[in-house]
Amino acid sequence: FASLGKGRGLQTDYENIHTEEEEEDNVKPSLYRRISSLYASRTYREHHFPIIRESYRTRLVQDCIDNIHRKACKLIEKSKGGKLQPPPPMPWVQTIWVCVGVFVTMLILIAVSETLKDGTNEQYGIILGPFGALVTLQYALTAAPASQPRNAIYGQVMSLSIALIVNLIIPASSWVRVPVTTALAISTMCKLAIVHPPAGAAAVLFSLNDHSVVDFAFILVGSVIAILMAILVNNLNEKKQYPIYYAFMGEKWARKLSKVLCFPCSKKKVIELHEDISVRSARSFERSHR
Repeated sequence: FASLGKGRGLQTDYENIHTEEEEEDNVKPSLYRRISSLYASRTYREHHFPIIRESYRTRLVQDCIDNIHRKACKLIEKSKGGKLQPPPPMPWVQTIWVCVGVFVTMLILIAVSETLKDGTNEQYGIILGPFGALVTLQYALTAAPASQPRNAIYGQVMSLSIALIVNLIIPASSWVRVPVTTALAISTMCKLAIVHPPAGAAAVLFSLNDHSVVDFAFILVGSVIAILMAILVNNLNEKKQYPIYYAFMGEKWARKLSKVLCFPCSKKKVIELHEDISVRSARSFERSHR
């Protein structure tokens, strides 16, 4: 028993010494020791740090060069064009429809503009520049989203409003006014999903000269006239339909407005209304015969 007790005592003493050594090893060195071990050596500062800085610089420069090379290769590859083919030419019959529609629409717009000029002593009229692009969309690209009445009206309202506001802030002598107006107008139309190229052209024309709110109103009148003529001419053609959609307000607001005005705003509600009317008429007919 004595030997066992002595052995255990020796074992416990050994374990205590071992744990003390581990605790000493786990103790972190002081701040002075760490600083001295890392930075006290002059040769380490002189020889190793410049190498580290130089290697970091070279790696950073190489990464920039690789990124520029990658971007340049991607740019060249995209500039070669895709594999799609251009659309086929329009048939002669459809071309004649386009010619007639554009001629009639522009003739009416010029007549209205001249009438306005005569009535205002050549002071006001319809600015006809953007309407060349508008009739191109309406008759040549009838199904495009930019051709629809929603984009035509909202796009003009937004672009011309921005042009009038910028004209009040930036003077006409500044060469920054046209780029600022055009950039703000087109980016706003993109954000609101009402992209309309003639509205961008109208913003440029408004920023070049100091136009008034009256010119704004006359452009909207001309847009309404062009939309009505496009609806008439395109829908007389059996192979075309204009517009594809109106969607002047979202479904949420359309439902609220339909509840207020008590009229259906979708085909489903129209069908339900007709079914309700037919059921009521059948019941009234049965009651009358009874």
